[in-house]
Amino acid sequence: QIDDTSHLPAIHQFMAFESLRQADEGRALLMLFVRRAREGFASWFERESIEAARLQSHNAHIEQPAYALGPVTASLLLTTQYEFQHEALTYAPTLKSLQRLIHRLRFNRSDLKIILGAGLAILMAHLLYHPPMHINKDARMAEAALNYRQGQFSKAMAICRRYPDNALSRLLRANLMTLTDNPESAEQLYYQALLEETESPSALFGYALTLQMNGKFDEAIQRYNDFIDIHEARLSNGPNAALLDLAYEFIRLADSKFRTPPKWKRVYTLPVMNDLGL
Repeated sequence: QIDDTSHLPAIHQFMAFESLRQADEGRALLMLFVRRAREGFASWFERESIEAARLQSHNAHIEQPAYALGPVTASLLLTTQYEFQHEALTYAPTLKSLQRLIHRLRFNRSDLKIILGAGLAILMAHLLYHPPMHINKDARMAEAALNYRQGQFSKAMAICRRYPDNALSRLLRANLMTLTDNPESAEQLYYQALLEETESPSALFGYALTLQMNGKFDEAIQRYNDFIDIHEARLSNGPNAALLDLAYEFIRLADSKFRTPPKWKRVYTLPVMNDLGL
């Protein structure tokens, strides 16, 4: 039981705590007291939680609210918690090591300012030339798509390799793998891009095409049909309408177990295949 009056009254513990705080310069005994007090408070809180839940489950009458504390006990709890946090922040292991190093090397304030200034300058230069990936990812991937459309494939791939898990990066790499006769690897990249961007017509068509090239004709036919069902209304008018005609043609060829459709490279000349098409 924790309260202001019974079982080692909190006022006595508070007096002992204040005495240690004033007299214990090394703080060893003080922190031992703080740790023991926090353990006691934690046990009390657990018991109170269990008792409150038990009474509530039985709809029992509660004479006093759960976690009720007297003012002295509450002050002791807050003060010990403050000392614990102060110790953790002021005497953290890394900070202690740094303080010992500074004392051993006899750094003065001017030396520290010079070191910190040089470190800050190096950090700023590094961030200027190597921005964090998550900050400039969208801009860099837009640049990769532009390079791809302009036929600068090596520049596009250099950017894509920095962001291997990006859906557009996977699509562009899959396109080039298909064009360089590597449909096995391209199939996996199209599939991963499609998992992330399920509404992408280019990822879905590329996935269907590589399934056909890899001899998975039934799956390819199903994916071509999915492409037609989902995207026909959207693509029926405009520069990408030819992709629908190719889908119907490739279905017939896949049904005849034909792995490499004669017009398959035409797919990659259409604008929709230059990005996710969203």
